[in-house]
Amino acid sequence: MVPRQLRAESSIFQRDEDMKSLLGRLPFGGSPSNDNPTAGKGLFLAIWEFKHKRGEFYGDLAGMMEAQPGKNIRELLEPYVDRHASQPEGKLAAHWLQRMDEDVATFSDAMIGTVPSEDLTVLSFSERAGDLKIGLQQLAENILGMEEAKRVARTTLLTAVAAVLIFHVFLGVEAFVLMPRLVKSIGGMIPPDHWGTVGRAFYHVGEFVRGWGWAVLGLEIAAFSWIQWSFPNYVGRARPWLDRNVLPYQFYRDFRGAGFLSALGAATAKVGTQVQTVPDALEKMEPESYPWLRMHILQILDNFEHEPNAKGEAFNTGIVNDNAYYRIVDIAEYNDMSTMLAKVGTIVRRTAPIEMQRKATVLRYTVVVGVILAMMAFYFGTFRMSDEFKQIIQLQMMMRG
Repeated sequence: MVPRQLRAESSIFQRDEDMKSLLGRLPFGGSPSNDNPTAGKGLFLAIWEFKHKRGEFYGDLAGMMEAQPGKNIRELLEPYVDRHASQPEGKLAAHWLQRMDEDVATFSDAMIGTVPSEDLTVLSFSERAGDLKIGLQQLAENILGMEEAKRVARTTLLTAVAAVLIFHVFLGVEAFVLMPRLVKSIGGMIPPDHWGTVGRAFYHVGEFVRGWGWAVLGLEIAAFSWIQWSFPNYVGRARPWLDRNVLPYQFYRDFRGAGFLSALGAATAKVGTQVQTVPDALEKMEPESYPWLRMHILQILDNFEHEPNAKGEAFNTGIVNDNAYYRIVDIAEYNDMSTMLAKVGTIVRRTAPIEMQRKATVLRYTVVVGVILAMMAFYFGTFRMSDEFKQIIQLQMMMRG
């Protein structure tokens, strides 16, 4: 008995030493002797970077589990620490392994605070059901599908952003270069107060941009920053109206709502003989959710509390657009909730990129056409201003002659 116990203790000690060696090679900005070498700024940045790579990571991990069925999750994570030490997946793999060692936690428990709550709900259920691979595969499909929708929308909107930036540059050139030269060359003959209607308009625009342009630019940056903050955080009285009527908020609602339905469908899918109910899945998602999603989750749970037998109607909170909501209601009429959510999730992953691209295209053309019209107004306005100067000069010559 004693030799066997000594061998077991030696094995545990060796595993701890191997783990310390792996962690010691990670560039987290702290020394290996620290109590938690994966804490601090390095971990925070790794979490932020991993958010955009986790779909591919889940898919790779599921593929490794399928190819190496005899290995547990710890054995599959350890190579990431060694091979990807400078990458977010390597840093987080080390963090998860350390938490599993310290807290005797499951894989999904170790991931708390490093991935979205929607992911944790799917992973914890599939892990408890004994088939973590299914949860990883479902998450990989959902996340990669929604990332494609985001990529399509971002690419389409890039043209609109470029058009707005060009218009800002155009205004700057008009105010700081062209107008001062015009005033210098003709202001001595014709004071700006005596210019024609178009000329005075150009002059006042230039004066405003020179005097208040930086303040306006600061307000634009502040407004842009607040809008970015408000997407996941603002849940005030005006939020439902914004989600229904303002295009950027429609984008956010459609993207996040589609991702939520896909995640909920994966969380309630049948794994082996076990099925998680929708309210149970929602209650697990809610604590770690960001404010906008938490608001909708609480409303859905409240709908189930008031009507325990509700189906698709429980999702009438504005978390998705009308078309997606009607799909939920129609499919739920003839299927159980788990099947309905799985089908809706599949439909959403297929249609979301198309719908988002369509809306992004509308916004792009609206912005681009608006910018072109504004620049054409300036361009043709210069001809009108030139005619006004000619008329003023001719009038002055007639009065002198």
